[in-house]
Amino acid sequence: MTAPTLSEFLLARIAEDEVVARAATGGPWTFHAASQLHFKSAGWVGSPGPTTQGGVFVAEVSNCADGLDDGGHIARHDPARVLAECKAKRRIVEVLRHPYLHGEPQVREYAAMTLEIMARVWVDHPYYRESWRA
Repeated sequence: MTAPTLSEFLLARIAEDEVVARAATGGPWTFHAASQLHFKSAGWVGSPGPTTQGGVFVAEVSNCADGLDDGGHIARHDPARVLAECKAKRRIVEVLRHPYLHGEPQVREYAAMTLEIMARVWVDHPYYRESWRA
């Protein structure tokens, strides 16, 4: 198997995020109170298990030491948002690897740098190449 190009690498990671988001419990996910995360859908898979309160599934979450709440973070990254981010990132990759960019050296350089920066999210992935580190 040949090593993926930078754009192939990015598109594969975006696709992985998309698969996970599509498999997650549908939203919208909302955060209502300290240490509670509410899902207006079929349920929550995780630890600890859900309890039903008024037809809404509730999962207990812990608070971070710095005062930011895990529940707020989880709710902010509900599957619909992740899917929208995947769509936007995929479009950025498609635009930046378009052949019309090959004519202008400075534009090509900025496009490559942008893709390299996007790839940093997956620096610990086995297919990530150090040569992509911008």
